[in-house]
Amino acid sequence: MEKRLDNQLKENNKTIGENNKKIAECEKRLDKTTMSANQLARKANALRKELRDTVKSLQPEKYAALEKELKEVEKAYGQATKKAEGFGGSLLSLNKIKTVLAGVFVTIGAMITGQIVGGAKGCDQYYYRVREEKQYFGRYPGNYEKEY
Repeated sequence: MEKRLDNQLKENNKTIGENNKKIAECEKRLDKTTMSANQLARKANALRKELRDTVKSLQPEKYAALEKELKEVEKAYGQATKKAEGFGGSLLSLNKIKTVLAGVFVTIGAMITGQIVGGAKGCDQYYYRVREEKQYFGRYPGNYEKEY
């Protein structure tokens, strides 16, 4: 039973290794413009490692090709992160617009509240004037009551 499990483990490890190689080959064929920033960062790290392991004097063509590809990947990574920053900037500008609109609505609300309070004060003054006039006309007999 143990031997069967060991054989199964070896077979699974071999399959995983083959699949990882296939994934790496597929990622190499991917266009840099369709890769995510995370994929580009991983690819750049792998290229840097490979570049460090390559001797420039012994393999000048391979070294030059790796340098060129690394520059392309870093450029694509810069563009991918720039797009993300641009999106964040647009969100920030929307937030500024929201703040301005909130300020406008607060100002309008304050103006309306001021009108209501001013109107209430006017009603209060009108009530006192009417009451004083009624008292005045009530003191003198024969005077007619004003209609309001």
